[in-house]
Amino acid sequence: MALCRRHCNSSISREAPGITAMALSRCHCNGSISREALGITAMAISRRHCNGSISREAPEVTAIAQSRRHCDGFISQEALGITAMASTRHHCNGSISREAPGVTAMALSRRHCNGSTSREAPGVTAIALSRRHCNSSNSRDAPGVTAIALSRRHCNGSMQASLQQL
Repeated sequence: MALCRRHCNSSISREAPGITAMALSRCHCNGSISREALGITAMAISRRHCNGSISREAPEVTAIAQSRRHCDGFISQEALGITAMASTRHHCNGSISREAPGVTAMALSRRHCNGSTSREAPGVTAIALSRRHCNSSNSRDAPGVTAIALSRRHCNGSMQASLQQL
């Protein structure tokens, strides 16, 4: 894969030299996103996000390719891998709907900025989310194959996500 994208008045460049190995360098909402995915699935994301930061480490089995308009537009996501996903999201003051026709089919309906998030993933990695998003914290429990524990300060702070395998 080789992607070059317009992203929030900037660009996204992605090179995936392996099956799913990815290296991303992004300008994102006046900040940056850097992702390195070495191996089949291991990912490490460090982003500047809405005047804060996001750091995520996700060593799992899902190659992801993303194209997003983030803050006041839509997010579209394509994940080329075992769990192929197609997402279309209304982000800041709307809802998120996601359809994942792969192994871990997901259906999301979210109140995002000042509400709650609920996710149901009836596939291998069943996920149940309940979140206070913008000026609180997020906790996520995924009782499936790839259990996820998230603790986030999102809009004016930092986001830390750790992904643990059961």
